[in-house]
Order: sequence, then C-alpha cells, then structure tokens
Amino acid sequence: MRRAAKRVFQIMNEAGRILTAHDEVVDEFVAFYQRLLGGERRREFIDLRYLRPWARHVVTPDESMVLVQPPTREEIKDAFFDIAEDKAPGPDGYSSGFYKAAWPVIGDEVVTAILEFFTTGRLLKQVNTAILALIPKVQVPSLVLDFRPISCCNVLYKVITKIIVQRLRLVLDKMISPSQNAFVPGRSIGDNILLAQEIFSGYNRQGLPRRCALKVDLRKAYDTVEWDFLQLCFADDLLLFCKADVASVRIFRHGLDEFAKLSGLQANPHKSQLIISRSAQAMREHLTERGHPSS
Repeated sequence: MRRAAKRVFQIMNEAGRILTAHDEVVDEFVAFYQRLLGGERRREFIDLRYLRPWARHVVTPDESMVLVQPPTREEIKDAFFDIAEDKAPGPDGYSSGFYKAAWPVIGDEVVTAILEFFTTGRLLKQVNTAILALIPKVQVPSLVLDFRPISCCNVLYKVITKIIVQRLRLVLDKMISPSQNAFVPGRSIGDNILLAQEIFSGYNRQGLPRRCALKVDLRKAYDTVEWDFLQLCFADDLLLFCKADVASVRIFRHGLDEFAKLSGLQANPHKSQLIISRSAQAMREHLTERGHPSS
C-alpha cells in the first residue's frame, strides 16, 4: 500500500489530456522541471548601471576579503556536525551521521574536498546533484503544479552552503532592510502578517482616505531568469499598499515591470489581486468595467 501511494498513476498535461502511461507521466514531470530549472533560454541584456542606484549598501574591501577567504578545518567540521542526522540523504546515500561516525578516518579527505571548492570554485557534478522529491499539495493531485518539489542534496553540498551562509551573516545586517523581519534576528515573519492584518481591518470603513493594496503572486519568468552574473531567491508573494487612484496604480505597474526585468520574476495575473477600500468605490467600479479583478 505504501509503495502504491508513492506512485503517480496519472497526470494532466498543459493541453488538458490525461496521461496514464508510466513513460508519459515521467516525461511530463521531467519536461516541466527542465523548463523550470534549466536549459538555455533567450537572455535579455541588463545594464548593470541600472542596478547601482538600488545598491544602497555594499560590503567594504575588508569585508569582501573575509567573505572569500578559505574556511578553517574547524569551520568545516562544525558545519558537518551541525547537520541533523535524520535529514534525508542526497543521491550518494550518505547522511551526516555517517560523516560524524567516520570522521576520525575520513575527516582529512573531506576537509580537503571542501577546501578544493573554496580555492578553485569548481564543484564536481556528482556533489552538485540532488534528488527532487515531490510532495502533494492537495489531497488528489492532478497537475504537475499540484506537487511541491523538495531538493535532497548531498551532505558535502549542504556543508558548502552552510559555510557560505555563516559568512554572509557577518554582513547581512547591513545589507537588508529592517522591515525584512524574516531575516532580522529576534523578529518573526509573523510580525508583518499581523501588521498587514491591522491595515486591512479598516478597509471596509467609510470616511477613511481612499486606499488599495495589491496582493502580488510572483512566478518565474523562464526567458529572463538565467543570468551568469546573478541568481536571486525571492518570496513568491508580497503585499503592496498605495493610494486608491489611477496614477498610484500605474506607478505600481511600472515598478513591477522593472522588477521583472531585474529579477526574472513577474506577477502571476491569475493569482494576484487588487484589494480596494470601501471609500474608493468609484475606482472599484472603474476597474470592474474594464474587467480587472478586485475585491
């Protein structure tokens, strides 16, 4: 029974056709994630000078030297021993428990392998390989999008990323905005959720200034996201607040278009929503007449 529950017996493709043959189901998943995660695509030219005005905080030369210096043996060992033993292993099948138990035997070789990456910048393909596990988002999944991908990486890869994260923490506090609660020690992402809830609580009141909010669901823009100079990871949704007038909404739209060019992420019109306060009834009717979704 458990074995059967782990299989996907049928899936619907983008054309609405139900695929039941095993090879067809496999090909549908593989094709989807090849489009999502890899492959050469058309790349738009991005003028890096356009990015500089947004780079308000940059690291100093001294901080740069600290960030790029090779890790010590102690750093590498601590990173290994900081990974929980019950984490799912990667394609090589070795968990962190194996490395901890065998450290007296393999420790020197493992340290040499990690230092090889930090000194040369090269990473073996076998290390940079992951298992993509698919977790159903809904009770009865029917589309590839109904599955959430979880990457199971090799422990060596996890250690490298953990060391990089520890280095970035040295400068992260000056690189991010204080309002990014998820990245500020001692704060919670839930703080912003409560703040948004407080703001929305007055949207149905009459007599208040006209205002609106744009709930934006971001998706990957496949043809622009692959750049050699930059790869970014953003949250997949956000709330933007502004005055309820056409000029403000147009500024929003322009900002989102520019953001898409720079980040490779664009608003998903099917999942995004414009929320308008009760006092801005005229604007609500204006948008409804033109077929724009609002609430």
